[in-house]
Amino acid sequence: MTKYWRSIEELNDPVSFRKAEMRLEVDAKRNGIQNQPASRRDFLKTFGFSVAAASLVASCTKPVHKAIPFLIKPEEVTPGMANYYASSYFEGNEYCSVLVKVRDGRPIKIEGNSLSPVSQQGTSARVQASILNLYDDFRFKTPIKRGEATTWEEVDGYIENKIGQLKRDNKKFVLLTSTIISPSTKAVINKFLAEYPNAQWLQYDAVSATGILKANEISFGKAFVPDYRFDKAKVIVSFGADFLGTWLSNVEYTKGYSAGRKLLEAGDEMSRHYQFESGMSITGSNADVRIPIKPSEEGVLVASLYNAISKAKGFSSVSTPASTYDLSGLVTDLLENEGKSLVVSGSNDVNIQLVINGINNLLGNYGKTVLTGKTLNTHQGNDTEFETFISELKDKTIAGVMCWGVNPVYNHPAGTEIKQAFEGLELSVSFAEKDDETTATCHWVCPSPNYLESWNDAEPKTGSFSLAQPTISKLFDSRQVQESLLKWSGSENSDFYTYLKNYWVENFMGQQSEFADSRMFWNSTLQIGVFEPANFAGSELNYSENGLSESMSKIKPANNGWEIAFYESVALSNGNDANNPWLQELPDPIAKVSWDNFAAVPVKWAVENGIQNESVIKVNGIEMPVIVQPGQAADTISVALGYGRVIAGKVGDRVGQNMFPMTVVENGAKKLWLAGATIEKTEKTYELAISQTHHSMEGRPIVRETNFDEWKINPAAGNEVKGRTRKTRCYIISRSRI
Repeated sequence: MTKYWRSIEELNDPVSFRKAEMRLEVDAKRNGIQNQPASRRDFLKTFGFSVAAASLVASCTKPVHKAIPFLIKPEEVTPGMANYYASSYFEGNEYCSVLVKVRDGRPIKIEGNSLSPVSQQGTSARVQASILNLYDDFRFKTPIKRGEATTWEEVDGYIENKIGQLKRDNKKFVLLTSTIISPSTKAVINKFLAEYPNAQWLQYDAVSATGILKANEISFGKAFVPDYRFDKAKVIVSFGADFLGTWLSNVEYTKGYSAGRKLLEAGDEMSRHYQFESGMSITGSNADVRIPIKPSEEGVLVASLYNAISKAKGFSSVSTPASTYDLSGLVTDLLENEGKSLVVSGSNDVNIQLVINGINNLLGNYGKTVLTGKTLNTHQGNDTEFETFISELKDKTIAGVMCWGVNPVYNHPAGTEIKQAFEGLELSVSFAEKDDETTATCHWVCPSPNYLESWNDAEPKTGSFSLAQPTISKLFDSRQVQESLLKWSGSENSDFYTYLKNYWVENFMGQQSEFADSRMFWNSTLQIGVFEPANFAGSELNYSENGLSESMSKIKPANNGWEIAFYESVALSNGNDANNPWLQELPDPIAKVSWDNFAAVPVKWAVENGIQNESVIKVNGIEMPVIVQPGQAADTISVALGYGRVIAGKVGDRVGQNMFPMTVVENGAKKLWLAGATIEKTEKTYELAISQTHHSMEGRPIVRETNFDEWKINPAAGNEVKGRTRKTRCYIISRSRI
């Protein structure tokens, strides 16, 4: 059986490594009981991932409640017994239909809703940890006027007068939001815009899918993100798309991917997965074939793949820079699985995405593994429109801004300029739940409640709907943004619950036949949490080669020198939840580092330059601790986004380095890699909280493995331990073909 190693140090000298590990464990236990100042790493070792530790960090004091017995006990309440409420989570472009476990009036646990056709009972680390955000003491307690607490009466009086004045003077103001997937909220916004025609609604995503949206607008005449069906693909090719970690709809894609690789019977088939990427990702670590590439090489590879498939099918090819990789095996695999393959890219370059569209069209994947009739709605932000917004801010053609769920001062490369522009506006309003870099520049703060305190709905994919309901009374003096917009629009009744219920009865009740009574329809849908119209059938769009030849001609050769690849971490994503200690403590799934971002560097370069884990290097002048990462492409460094917040809370402030200012906007889209980077060695070191080698395996294998051909002969293959077979579910099956 293949021997696996937990670290490069263990591989080089396992005996010395084991002795050092034992000494460290003894020292850690001895130091843990001594009354000494503790670092974040010591805290992690001592307290682990306990709820008590999280509460301690967040300063979540337990509310005092008087024990008053029920005169008549509600039927659904039994002290100590938990109730479950269906709801919806949507934060940072990630959606999940969830069940919220509530005990004695307090939400305590999040689970996936098994009835959801989108998330399919799945959740992610951020969904699970979102329960802690509810109890974050850093949340706003009251409305804020220029840094001081105020009342909703004063807020409403001033803002209604001010936006009325802007309307009379025909001065533009912008409602700047993250992606909105709530159909009822969109109706509220449209009502607000109808009342104020001088207002503009703009959606902004810190990590957008602008490249895909613009490419599909050219190829299909409509800007959308397709419905990728990983469960139907026999061959999967990914160029830098971490679809098991953070890309687009990772929870849904993980379910589909695992379904296509699940082997239960001898006749079952297993999908084959090729991954091209710069840094090792959770998706790349699961691939059958993984090829490390520089970010600048992706365009050349994609164009070469298109030409090779086109030539094999008897079509003409387009002249592009030559690729140094042999793609013949991949081309053969794809051609043998036409209509059963899937090619995706995580690039935000519209030219690369247009070529990806061309490849999927050549392979007959549209309508089979890439659906255009049912689209993903979680990424609607358009970087090009946001750049226009920034230009108008600088030109002072925008008089006011209302920010909801966005933090461009932190996560846009022009954040400093945006901050300066916001400070000079006539009206600046933030609807944030807690303080952040953008909210700190706004004159007024109208705090919104946590999603577990709110009513809402969602349409994450075309034709798939869900509801969200409050599972606890509001802890602080907050108000839903929808209620504020309704009130400022002049609505007689600004209660959003009533608006939401009426909206669903008017728009969805007629799309089902099970209930004739509106009350029964509403209660039933609220109970199960999800709804799909009975006769929904999306019409597939027709592909056009518009722009394909032009995009192929714009593919540039790979660059020389160092390149930095930026990525969203599985824990913090775009950094919105940086103040959540559970997420800060969550080890990176590859490097097993908590609390900090780091520079992942290639092994060969590290050996040649005497660099080790926890060495410090300067990346374009910014000091970063190092992780020597096997699988990192040569001449590349990978660094996570979402760190380096300066206004996040006592847990998240100044943890790691903010890399968003290093990103650039190119051709109207934010590019998450940087060419021409400068790397400098330093003599410094920085202690990281690494759990990769924490505690020994006591001789037990880390994983068990077999290949597909052996497994078909013997389903117990790979489980042999010291001459005997052992039943276990923890093993890896790989394809024997390479």
